[in-house]
Amino acid sequence: MTKKSSLKCSQGVLLALILAVLSEPLEGSGLEVLSHFRLNSSDVSAFEEGGANRNRIEVGPSGTLHIAFSGVLKGKALTDVFFRRSLPEGKWDELKQLSEEKLQHRAPAIWVGDEDKIHYAWLAHDDRRQQERVGLRYRKSEDGGASWSKVHEFDVGIVVARVPVLEGDSQGNLYLCISNRGQKEDQERIILFRSGDEGESWEQVDVHNGEERLFSVNPPRLVAGGEGKAYLAWLDSTPGGRAVVFAQTSDGGKSWSKAVPLNDDLTRVLSDPVMTFDQGKIQVTWVESSGRRSSIYVDYSDDGGESWHPDQLLYQEPVSEVSLKSTQVHGKLLILWQDYRELLWQRGESLLYRLYPQDEVPEQLEQPKNGSLTGSLDNLLSFRGFEVVPVGDEGCVGVYSKKTLDGRPTIYVSRSQKLIEGFEEVVAVSKDNGTTESLWPHVRKVSDKELVILYNQIQAPTGLEQRSRKLLGNLILTRVRLQDREPSSEAEQSE
Repeated sequence: MTKKSSLKCSQGVLLALILAVLSEPLEGSGLEVLSHFRLNSSDVSAFEEGGANRNRIEVGPSGTLHIAFSGVLKGKALTDVFFRRSLPEGKWDELKQLSEEKLQHRAPAIWVGDEDKIHYAWLAHDDRRQQERVGLRYRKSEDGGASWSKVHEFDVGIVVARVPVLEGDSQGNLYLCISNRGQKEDQERIILFRSGDEGESWEQVDVHNGEERLFSVNPPRLVAGGEGKAYLAWLDSTPGGRAVVFAQTSDGGKSWSKAVPLNDDLTRVLSDPVMTFDQGKIQVTWVESSGRRSSIYVDYSDDGGESWHPDQLLYQEPVSEVSLKSTQVHGKLLILWQDYRELLWQRGESLLYRLYPQDEVPEQLEQPKNGSLTGSLDNLLSFRGFEVVPVGDEGCVGVYSKKTLDGRPTIYVSRSQKLIEGFEEVVAVSKDNGTTESLWPHVRKVSDKELVILYNQIQAPTGLEQRSRKLLGNLILTRVRLQDREPSSEAEQSE
């Protein structure tokens, strides 16, 4: 099958999907699928590359949905970045292309401020030169996405194309940062731009404070607080000792504190840190690996990063690899990780979690026990993205792309009425017909009763080729309504 015929087939599948029944109750699941909608047009294929280039969804203060994604126009080879927003009564605005130059545009980042003011940044590759350069681009909209400012260019000569991070606060401060390696440098460093006037003007600031041996690797983590405060954590890859480091600002990013290492042992291999912030408490989690053993650590500060407790071990297992996330849920710290194990005949995966009180970390590893986001400790699975959102006073919903031994990746929802009591896998919500794969979901809460799930849906590959590949297909938004449900002693599953 040619690329052209494959794309036509994919579009036909999605057209049938969109014309499906608008409201689809799933009997006994406590969940109702309200609609599926294809966000890209027939002339634009959504683009995804191995999950690194995540498409974005944000809910504005008015409840409007804002979508940022990269895609390929029909008949063209280069990627561009696009924007789409929801309108009242469930309608959608026309698809808007925000990139203008004939370059490779990808990896969008979006932040929505007060009054649905939208800030949008992305990477722009110029590979026509002998050595590839990558720049950052930025545009903003002050009317909810109806019109956009001119493109602001940040030409920083990047040769490592990491995903940019864009955050802001209600005081007009914006932060745009990326980990990169300059053309004459051997190591990556953090480059950060700040704006104190809602993106009208920008300046580059030094978060390293002149330290020559403070490097970085992979995208940093940045959280914007109030009153000009912001917090930055990244993985320092300085030769001779890797560390999870933290820096902060209290003047809108004009100056930054000296970076503080949070981990005690600098000899281990570390993962990218994950940072959460809630009412002055900052918690940073990361994974340390030694041989075939992986350990999850946490460090936390009660005073906005001025001082830190000793790092504490949360979990330790003889597993080959761990992919980590953490979030604040109902005043507690929820640690989630994708557990990879080398089984006798294949690699097995499971999605696990632990829930901790916000103001203390238990000293014993035995409590609390691991829970499973899928409702099962089965390792014969494979996952392509997972996220959670809190709902109600005590509940939580998990969304993930799951592939079993006999199937293709499909979007599933797990629900917990009371988080401390665990999850039940509820149902598959994506419309897959056996020839498509649904990958890398984003989930956002519109209300305690309604969620929106954004994911890529591609034509499933054929053959035994397993190499990384560029993925072209459709970008789907599924609306889901949570229904009141009587507690059940047995997990209900719907495949």
